[in-house]
Amino acid sequence: MIAALDANTLKLALGWMLLGFVVYFLYGKRNSMLQRGIVVVPTEMEEQAFIEPDAKNR
Repeated sequence: MIAALDANTLKLALGWMLLGFVVYFLYGKRNSMLQRGIVVVPTEMEEQAFIEPDAKNR
């Protein structure tokens, strides 16, 4: 479907995509929890980290 578009439409779409990427990454950099030193660990991962291995698998 994209290949059937004319050159002006493709240029316009590329411009909007580039603008979207710039906005996305600037927003992410300013609002990143990792940037502020906050690490969020889902409770499922926390629970799995403390599961003891079976006697067979030691």
